Amino acid sequence: MHWSLKCVGITFGLLVILIAFIVIIRFSCDGAWKNDYAEVSRLTSPDLRVDAVTMIDTLRTDQRLLKVYIEKKGEKVRNPEGVDFAADKVYGFHVRWANSHVLEIHYQKARIFRFSNIWTPGDMVFKSDSTPPAFYTIEIKLLKDGDDDLDILHE
Repeated sequence: MHWSLKCVGITFGLLVILIAFIVIIRFSCDGAWKNDYAEVSRLTSPDLRVDAVTMIDTLRTDQRLLKVYIEKKGEKVRNPEGVDFAADKVYGFHVRWANSHVLEIHYQKARIFRFSNIWTPGDMVFKSDSTPPAFYTIEIKLLKDGDDDLDILHE
């Protein structure tokens, strides 16, 4: 009886050490366990200040998540959580600038998780620009239509 309790204690101790090791490795791999997104398109606004950036989840192969961000022209996405549009099961998707302050997101079919209809630059500063960031806004329109010119994602 004494020996079997000792074995249980050793087994339990090894299990705790193994779990602790896995937790340490998991959280020390800077972003390795997070979703990884690849840029699939970048469309510059007519006033050349910002880009509409479309990204897609590269880790999932089933229902890939598509995201649209607005960022300062030529810069990478600063805040992956600050997405303006997120959806999966997307068909007939395309993005276009109607003018410098109106971005249209077109789709035929999608399961939409997040959408924001107004974008402001926040702390973003535009060089050689007299427009204060507080007054620079972009309206984002979500338009369901029959266009099927770009199928990025499939069910």
